[in-house]
Amino acid sequence: MKKQVCSSACDKPALPREQGLLAVPLSAILVAGRACFSVVFAAGFVLEAIRIIALAPSLGETKATAIDVPVMLLLAWVACA
Repeated sequence: MKKQVCSSACDKPALPREQGLLAVPLSAILVAGRACFSVVFAAGFVLEAIRIIALAPSLGETKATAIDVPVMLLLAWVACA
């Protein structure tokens, strides 16, 4: 069996690591997750109220939801990116 020769790039980890974990502290990850959740939850609360009060009576529930879902997905994408 031949021994594989590795260049110096194999000796370095691909990502910066600190004691086997990523160098980002867990508290920063939790704060970012909480912020993303809060923004999306608040936007969903407001948009659902608008959908139920304004859009659903005039357009119907299905069309109102079809308008609301892409807006929510876009807001979630922007908030969590």
